Amino acid sequence: MYDPGQVEVGDVILVRGAAVWDVVAALIRLATISPYHHTVLVGEGHLIEAGFTVTRSPLDKYEHTGDAFSVRCTRQRALSAVAAAEARLGTPYGVAELLDDAGRYFLHLPLVYPWNARRQTCSGLIAYAYRAAGVTLTYQPCPSPGSLSYSPLLQGHRPWENASG
Repeated sequence: MYDPGQVEVGDVILVRGAAVWDVVAALIRLATISPYHHTVLVGEGHLIEAGFTVTRSPLDKYEHTGDAFSVRCTRQRALSAVAAAEARLGTPYGVAELLDDAGRYFLHLPLVYPWNARRQTCSGLIAYAYRAAGVTLTYQPCPSPGSLSYSPLLQGHRPWENASG
């Protein structure tokens, strides 16, 4: 959980704890063996996320279900990543990419849709934005929220880490 007053522009919010009836979230968590099912980027006083389209959301939208991570990079690169994500506002969600992800995770099929900037999933948007700013969060072509959570460039507490060590 995060405090909307404490996050900074460029922070990444990984969302967990969706309602049990949210089938897509449950499948994402199951397929990726991760507590996370959604990824958003902190902009100037709002969140940037890929839903049906890339859109802005209130800064406190996920305060009870999201974990905030700062990205180990310069402030200028973080601002550049936010600008790259903002430039994608209105872009349709990558349904084909999501289906390709499902095939890879559940059926172990090869990657069909190569990673590109035309349409993106939520975590693909964040990876794309930071890659456009010169920061590689992960080398996976189509990252999941769970795979982003393991990025050594994300600084913050992960739910599976012991608070003392």
